[in-house]
Amino acid sequence: MIFLDNASTTRVLEGVDDVVKYYNSIDYFNPSASYALANEIANKIREAKRVILKSLNGSGKLIFTGSATESNNTVLLGQLNKRFKKVLVSRGEHSSISHTIQTIKNAGFEVEEIPLTHEGIVDLDAFKNLMSTEVGLVSVIHVSNETGAINPIKQMVQIAKQINPNVLFHSDGVQAFLKIPVNLDDLGVDFYTISGHKVHAPKGIAGLYIRKNLKPYLLGGGQQDGLRGGTENVSGIMALKYVVEKTNLEEKLAYVKKLRDELFHLLKSTKGITINSSIDNSPYVVSLTLDGVNGETMVHALELNGILVSTGSACSSKSSGNNTLSAMGLDSKSIRGNLRVSFDIENTIEDVRIFVDKLIENYNKLTVRKFG
Repeated sequence: MIFLDNASTTRVLEGVDDVVKYYNSIDYFNPSASYALANEIANKIREAKRVILKSLNGSGKLIFTGSATESNNTVLLGQLNKRFKKVLVSRGEHSSISHTIQTIKNAGFEVEEIPLTHEGIVDLDAFKNLMSTEVGLVSVIHVSNETGAINPIKQMVQIAKQINPNVLFHSDGVQAFLKIPVNLDDLGVDFYTISGHKVHAPKGIAGLYIRKNLKPYLLGGGQQDGLRGGTENVSGIMALKYVVEKTNLEEKLAYVKKLRDELFHLLKSTKGITINSSIDNSPYVVSLTLDGVNGETMVHALELNGILVSTGSACSSKSSGNNTLSAMGLDSKSIRGNLRVSFDIENTIEDVRIFVDKLIENYNKLTVRKFG
């Protein structure tokens, strides 16, 4: 099997299963209990936070959550404040943010969506025009889960804070964490979302970076300094710490760029297949458009060849359309022909070559069948 849907999830890193087993069967104590063994677990959780914050170059706090969706909702729904009237989100957000818009509106707030350029990044001029002193919360994805486009978060934070120094700025960093260099102190964001299962940790462990005070979204027993109720997922936390310590980001990024470059090289003169992603994007995610062929049809055709890709975000796979591609100016026909290829360090150059061979082979068969 050739797995090219790494933006949806990844296989756990070798050694992670041993970490999970250890903390589920040996050091399985509840970190909130009062005896010494439980205190040791609490100290290990604090150390895990330190390690992860160091990887993010962030001097704020970190709370662990159950998913990136929870982290995003904690900010988008939990930090609404009557002192402001508007919320800004980009049109290229993950569904865990874009699908909260109506709920925010129902709570009495105005929500405006920031347009994207044809390259898939936020339109800065439009953002400047939308930003005002009435805007109290901004959320812009760092790296697009659909195209790999990298938004200019630092510049946006500076613009937002100049207009309203009290504005809260959140970024969904799921496709950036442990994939491209991230310096949260330099970016200046107030909140930043990360997820474990996109980077070879288990599903069910994620995090939210906090630079400013956070209004708790989940209330319970006062865990994590009262910022997120619920007994911590100790095995998941320690597995994520393990992955962070084992990841060489620079080496990983350089390797994945070679995979992406090989894909671009092999497809550059292929008639009927358009690359929607720029060379300046994160190399981990590439969007393709198949002219005259439905993307979902191609997904299933490639599956029969032992190759797994997707038509876009797994969290939006049951929905019609694609907000990000639509915001980039692609028409409905092109969106129906969308294919998302996402790499990771476990893939090889040979994987890319086999994928392209089978993609072209299936494309030719499907177009002949349709137009022949």
